[in-house]
Amino acid sequence: MKYIRKKKYSIHKRHTTIIYVIFLLLLFIGIGYANLNTDLFISGIINISSFKNKNYAYNLLPNLLEEGNSCIMKYDGQVTDQVGQTVTATKVYFDKCIDKRNVIFGNYCWQVIRTTETGGLKIVYNGEPVDNKCESSRTNHKGIVQNSYDIIQDISSNYLYSTTFDYNENSNEFTLIDSFSETWSDSTYDNLIGKFTCLNNTGTCTTIYNINGYETNTSAALSSYVLYDTNYSLIGRGAFNAKNSGPAAVGYMFNTVYKSYNKDVSTLTGNIKFSSTFTYDSSTNTYSLSGTTNIVNDWAQSYGLLNKTRYTCWNSSGDCQTISYLSYYDDELTINFDFEGGKSPLDILDEMLWNSNVNRYNSSAKSIIDSWYAKNLNSKTSALEDIVHCNNRAITNYGSWDPNGETTPGNYYIQFKSFNQTNDLSCEKVTDQFTISNNLAKLTYPVAMIQNEEINNLNNNSLTSSGYYWWSLSPAGYGYSGSYNRYINTDGSPSSYTVEDIFGLRPVISLLPTNKILSGDGSETNPWIIE
Repeated sequence: MKYIRKKKYSIHKRHTTIIYVIFLLLLFIGIGYANLNTDLFISGIINISSFKNKNYAYNLLPNLLEEGNSCIMKYDGQVTDQVGQTVTATKVYFDKCIDKRNVIFGNYCWQVIRTTETGGLKIVYNGEPVDNKCESSRTNHKGIVQNSYDIIQDISSNYLYSTTFDYNENSNEFTLIDSFSETWSDSTYDNLIGKFTCLNNTGTCTTIYNINGYETNTSAALSSYVLYDTNYSLIGRGAFNAKNSGPAAVGYMFNTVYKSYNKDVSTLTGNIKFSSTFTYDSSTNTYSLSGTTNIVNDWAQSYGLLNKTRYTCWNSSGDCQTISYLSYYDDELTINFDFEGGKSPLDILDEMLWNSNVNRYNSSAKSIIDSWYAKNLNSKTSALEDIVHCNNRAITNYGSWDPNGETTPGNYYIQFKSFNQTNDLSCEKVTDQFTISNNLAKLTYPVAMIQNEEINNLNNNSLTSSGYYWWSLSPAGYGYSGSYNRYINTDGSPSSYTVEDIFGLRPVISLLPTNKILSGDGSETNPWIIE
């Protein structure tokens, strides 16, 4: 019995010893892990202090600030860097220094924009390095350049189409990637808008065409691109969106488009009713005007009565199935759009800007940026954050589109958030929060464009000047000339222009916090080399 008891005691002691050894091993592993800090995350939250002195991408700016660099600004406003999460920033820094902002990543030069709330480093494309330098004296290089505006062409023949393309700067040739054969028609066009084609069956060409929109069952609106010299800081030049017929054109992606148009009313005569309100009878599918104003015979003496947004059926009865929504500018009537089926102006805006199906087709800019990324940076995707790129379509002033508002003649009928040059990095609507992981605003690759609010926070034109005009991601307004987006002038200052104009394209990505700095000091002649 003693032997048995002793044996039991011996086994118990051995188990205790083994457990103690395992505990010590786990403790030492845990300490080593904390010191190495390879993943940089604790319960999903970035532990900045534990890797303060290590060469991780995020620390470029916080470390400079801690060293007393007065050019580093800590942003403490609202920020939306993750889908559906708008928070007060704690980890967002901007670098306002001209000499501490240059990066080489993926064999390309980039400029630092800011850190992200998730610990990443947001950077903007800045050309190809020369002798491992990113100097602003670099000469032009080949880029993807739009050489025509929105054109209409018969494309009823069977052609090859694709979402992206490859290109050869030496032969100036484009080649469609993963192309498919299709014939344009009422039943196929929906899948072809935003796609590229060579307008042939070989898939190779020196001029490539982007499908911008539907015109008829045999014709489409196209824009064409060639390989041509462009500023070193750009991947190319093109429209933000080649179709500019309504507010939907400010979208990085878009869907429904209601067309605005001007109506010649100089010779308009007759007893035509206009109204500030209407009713709708769903049983007869009929709109009826109420509170009408009768415009009789001489339009030139009467147009001034339309100092408020009006509706009309263009008849004397005030009843119709298709109604026009008007605004007044100078001595013309602008028809904001025609609508039917019981819809209201706010329903129309929702379809163009905010509803869950609004992001269906690529804008011209997104199509080009995606193709550049697929060719040149796709192999580096695992090193990038899936960060929010905000295409902020929140309206701050409805102008003449307000069903109950007054209309004042002017350039802008709608003002988006960026119209007033705010510094606020929040992104109100989920459909504006473009990421790979957001099914309501889904990116193909983790790349987009700079936000105008980021330009405003940098507040240093020397940092954003590139010798050429370039687009931002931010809508400005919708006015008598169409949709306006923010862009950056040659001197680096922000401004706005209509989306179909041809400006430079500079992709923006965000590096994961685990990317390490191999060498460099951030200057043009000795940029940070990030693996």
